[in-house]
Amino acid sequence: MNTGANLNDILNESSELWKNSESKEDFTIVLHSCRTGRYTLDSDGNVKEPIASEISKSKEMKGVTIIGPDERDGFSANGKEIGPQTTKFTDNNGEYLPNTPRDQHGKQTKKFGYWNSFKNGERTNKQPGNTKPAGKEKEKENFFKKLFN
Repeated sequence: MNTGANLNDILNESSELWKNSESKEDFTIVLHSCRTGRYTLDSDGNVKEPIASEISKSKEMKGVTIIGPDERDGFSANGKEIGPQTTKFTDNNGEYLPNTPRDQHGKQTKKFGYWNSFKNGERTNKQPGNTKPAGKEKEKENFFKKLFN
């Protein structure tokens, strides 16, 4: 799933709330897929938009906030989500370096990345990876804290 149309199809099949809503504006969708909120560079050095940004700018996701991690989403041994963390033996795009032994894949540094929020193709928020990703209400709360503090 890497387009707004694909996500819309999945949500129409699996969510009554999504399917029956007249407007999708102000919905928040959190992708727990590794690096879906990460800006990368192509082989020519051009910046590539994150998948979460591309999904958010589709006509099917107009007005919907899409949140994705910029690193691999880590989990504890018992399956509890830890959040996005940088991974050892990777390049600037988060890809494993050549000749990295398979048993070293997934070794995290304990340095947290971020949850990036996108709406209509624009990044609207960047939350620390050691926090639970939050949508519009959290963004409003942060705005008022900044405004009155």
